[in-house]
Amino acid sequence: MGQYGYVTAADARTLGIPMVELGKLAARGQIRHVAYGLYRFDDLPPTRYDQFFEAVARVGDDAHLTGDAVLALHNLALVNPRHVRVGTTRRCAPSCPTGSRS
Repeated sequence: MGQYGYVTAADARTLGIPMVELGKLAARGQIRHVAYGLYRFDDLPPTRYDQFFEAVARVGDDAHLTGDAVLALHNLALVNPRHVRVGTTRRCAPSCPTGSRS
């Protein structure tokens, strides 16, 4: 619940769940494969925070929101960004999700 229905490969490893099990759940339609190592339980209703959590989860553990995404998250300005900007402390290779480099 605290992750808005998202579960990562790292979460599964921490809980002792083999990655192959996440793939099986996705194949049976019990969870949805969102991106590499990222899945979502669609039984939980979406919230306005989903897009922000997903953007950060796609990039990795050291990722954080930047720029207008922070303002939108906290309702501090009349902005609704088309792309959620995410920063990271590590160098991001071209394999990072689109729009995640900063």
